[in-house]
Amino acid sequence: MVYLWDLLVLAVGATVGSFLYVVALRYGTEKSLLAGRSLCPACHRKLSVIDLVPVFSFIFLRGKCRTCKAKISWQYPLVEILTAIIFLFLFRSPLALIVWCLLIVIMIYDWRHKIIPGGLVLVFDLLALTMAVLNNLGGDLFSALLWGPLFAAPFFLLWYFSGGKWIGLGDAKLGLGLGWLLGAASIDAFILAFWLGAAVSLLIVGWQNWRKSQRKLTMKSEVPFAPFLFAATFLVYFFKINILGLINFLFY
Repeated sequence: MVYLWDLLVLAVGATVGSFLYVVALRYGTEKSLLAGRSLCPACHRKLSVIDLVPVFSFIFLRGKCRTCKAKISWQYPLVEILTAIIFLFLFRSPLALIVWCLLIVIMIYDWRHKIIPGGLVLVFDLLALTMAVLNNLGGDLFSALLWGPLFAAPFFLLWYFSGGKWIGLGDAKLGLGLGWLLGAASIDAFILAFWLGAAVSLLIVGWQNWRKSQRKLTMKSEVPFAPFLFAATFLVYFFKINILGLINFLFY
């Protein structure tokens, strides 16, 4: 019975993930976030139920539109699977679930547009602050609230001294909420986010050089950082990745 419940939670999470992807695509446009059928971006055919089953439709259609055979982005099933996993962890914690759903939309939007949506980040920050207060009532509330500004400060300084060339102000605003969400684990997420960003960038450069691609990643290339912040936060929040402990183990 437990397994059936878990499968139900995963199915609901994947369905919500599909919706979150649509929200990220439509946010900031004239399209309604709640109304209107989904369309194939290539042939503009209205998608039917068989095209919209989370994850399975992508597999059965082999990542292509059923009509025009245009490729479907791998981001769709990835977001659906990711959201399903988060639902499995947090379905008993509605507020935390909403916070993570917002994070997913912010991550997708930044990945596609290379800009962090200010309105969504404001809501995320307020909800993360609420979580920090509720989780630390009767405890060290001051320290819990301090982690928000501490996590945001390095991003703000990078933005300020580079005139916005190294990093955007949106990353600092996002860091404020992430600090409240993670608390002391913010340090681990901060280090891990930069490690992930550096590793992925090196992999992209290596791949481009191997394929002799005309479009190459350089120091002047604009790379969205929110997805790396999201990945680091995900690993630290759900799997308790302890980067400081690892560094201490390796070097001391």
